[in-house]
Amino acid sequence: MALKTTQSSAGFRDLKIAPIISDIAGGSTTLDTRIDVPLVQDGELTYTYTIVEIKGDDKTARIARKIDKVEGSFKVGAEDFVVTGVLQGATVGAITGSNGNQTQSMTITSDSKPKYFEFWMQVMSAEEDNGDLQRRLHKCVITNEKESFSQDGAREMEYTFMAIPRDSDNYIETRTRNETAVAIPAGAIDTTPPTVSSTVPISGATAVSVSAAILINFSEPMLMSSLNVDNIFASNRTTGAVLGTTMTIVNSQQVSLLPTPNFAASTPARGTVTRGVKDAAGNGLATAYQWDWTCA
Repeated sequence: MALKTTQSSAGFRDLKIAPIISDIAGGSTTLDTRIDVPLVQDGELTYTYTIVEIKGDDKTARIARKIDKVEGSFKVGAEDFVVTGVLQGATVGAITGSNGNQTQSMTITSDSKPKYFEFWMQVMSAEEDNGDLQRRLHKCVITNEKESFSQDGAREMEYTFMAIPRDSDNYIETRTRNETAVAIPAGAIDTTPPTVSSTVPISGATAVSVSAAILINFSEPMLMSSLNVDNIFASNRTTGAVLGTTMTIVNSQQVSLLPTPNFAASTPARGTVTRGVKDAAGNGLATAYQWDWTCA
């Protein structure tokens, strides 16, 4: 009997991540909302195996293969505080301010507790596979990150990661053949457009306070980076002029617009949510949403 270590590698694209909320031995795993990582570049997976062999006089019989380690890396070619914040375990603030003068903050603390994620990716031309596969690494941890800037000033983040067995069932990976080269298998991807489920004030309301906060509630968790003042705003429905507001993302399903300064008395106001607003799976509203109210 002989032991041999070997490696295989594969490139990947179309990465999606979901933070792991809980992973209980002998129990179940709970995931947070899955989000897309934008403009993934140079995705690479490397598998290290131990192979147990029995060698005879005229042949070699492979009797077992065990994954010892799965490591990988990828680059993100777009600045996205939501994704960067999730990967770094940072607290990302809401987008505030008006067009041309928007601010968003990301606070990284000294907490050294590792954050674990489930990774979904589309694997291309793996050495041992015929065609594309969708792979699901059940528990990954970011092991290093590197920030760089190109000559034209574009920012790029490079991450390395390691996959480890899941505590709940010892799974490390699931593979699904993907004949149509779709990154997520049929039935697992959300293709339903989100909707605006309610607003405050309601449509047709009158005598609304000129300082009252405007609330927009969505039918499902939304892509945070799409919740901004370009996609959600208030205007004067008579003149079309955009009204000054400060946006606060209350949670993934609610946004608040606070008049800044207060609206003028008797303003005929209109709220607009454009199709640029997307849910966590990347689906935009089927149609833009608008509603009207009148200030006191």
